[in-house]
Amino acid sequence: MKKDKETRIGKKIKLDTKIKTGIIAGLIILIGILGLGYIQELKKENTVEEEKKLYEYTYNTDVKYAVNLIENELYEENKLGEDQIYLSEFIKSINNHFTVSFTGSEESEISGQYKIEAQVAGYTTKKQEDKEIKQDIWSKSFELVPVQNFKGKGTSYEIQKTAEVNYKSYNEFAKSIIEATKVNAPAELRIKVIGQMDIQTSYELIERPIEISTIMPLDGAYFTITVQGEETVEDSIKENVTVTLPPDQKTRVLYLVGIGITVLVAVLILGFTTAPTAEDKRIKEIKQLLTHYGSRMVGVKTIEDEGYDKYYEVKSLEDLVKIADELEQPLLYENNRDMLSIQKFYVIDRGSVYSYQLEKGGRSKKTIAAENGETSPTETANWEHLDL
Repeated sequence: MKKDKETRIGKKIKLDTKIKTGIIAGLIILIGILGLGYIQELKKENTVEEEKKLYEYTYNTDVKYAVNLIENELYEENKLGEDQIYLSEFIKSINNHFTVSFTGSEESEISGQYKIEAQVAGYTTKKQEDKEIKQDIWSKSFELVPVQNFKGKGTSYEIQKTAEVNYKSYNEFAKSIIEATKVNAPAELRIKVIGQMDIQTSYELIERPIEISTIMPLDGAYFTITVQGEETVEDSIKENVTVTLPPDQKTRVLYLVGIGITVLVAVLILGFTTAPTAEDKRIKEIKQLLTHYGSRMVGVKTIEDEGYDKYYEVKSLEDLVKIADELEQPLLYENNRDMLSIQKFYVIDRGSVYSYQLEKGGRSKKTIAAENGETSPTETANWEHLDL
C-alpha cells in the first residue's frame, strides 16, 4: 500500500516527445533572449541632461522718497511720506533715496558707474500695441550727481545715494518753456539714476543696467509721485551637464526573475515529464474512440461470441459502424476498468457476429497469436474476413 502511494506521488506527467522538445527549445530561446537583455541592461548607461547652477545672485533696485514742505497753515508736520497727493505751492524740496544692491553665491569682482540727473520734459502720448507711451516734445537734463565709479570684491555690494531737488525751480522752468514755445503739453520732472553694474564671476561676466527714477508732474496745482525701474532679479549662471543615473535595479531583477522562472519550468519539464509508452498511446486511442463513437457504443460486462452461424471480421472500426447503422444495432465492447483490455468491438445481429480487432503495433491480435504458436479466437470460431 505504501509502495503504491509512493508510486502515485512520484508518477511523471506524460508528454509527447515532439511537444516536449518544442517546449524545451522555446524555453532555451527565451532564456537566451532574457540573458541578452540582462547583459545589455548591465552595459547600458542611463544618462540625462540636467541644468546645473554654477552661480546664483540677487540684484535689487529700490527708491524711497519724501516731500519736504514749507511752513503752511494746512500741515503741522514739515515732511510728507510716500504715496500721497502733494500740493505744489507747499513743496520746498523732494528727497530721492536710491539703493542698488547685489548678492552672489561666490566671491566676485564688482565694478561700474552711475550718475544722477534731473530731466524736465514736455511730452505727448500715443498708442502703441494697445499701450499708451510717452513721446517727448522737448526735454532738458540737469546734472545732480556726476559720474561715479565704483569697484569692490566680495559676495555682496551696495550703492546708496540721496538726491534732493528743488521742485519749485524745475516747475518754474517748465512753465517758462511752455510759455515760450506756446506748446501747452503736459510736463514732468524725472529724477533718474543711470549706470551699469558689472559682476565678474569665475564663470562669466554679468552686466546689469541701472535705470531707476522718480517722476512728478509739473505745471499743476497738485500731483502724485511715481517710481520706475524698481526690481528684484534672482538669476543664476547655469550649464547643462550629463548626469549618469543609477542602474535600473528593477529592470535587472525582472530579467533575473524571468530567467529563473524559465529555467525552473525547463527543469520541471525535464524532470517530471516522460514520453508516453505504447500502453499510454493505446489508452489514449481507446479513449478517443469511445469519445468519438460514444453515442453508438454500449459497454457490457461480457460478450459471448460463440454459437453463432456467421462470424465476420471487418478491416476498420468505421466499417463496423456502417454495419451497426445498417442493422440498427449498437457497437458492443467488454467494459473493464483496465482500459487496455478493450481490444475488440462487436455488432451482433441474430445469428451473425461482426467484429473489429484493434491492432497492436500495426499487427492484429490474430497475427500476434500466430507468432506465439497459439490458436486465435478467429480460427476457433471460423471467422470470415468481410471487406466493405
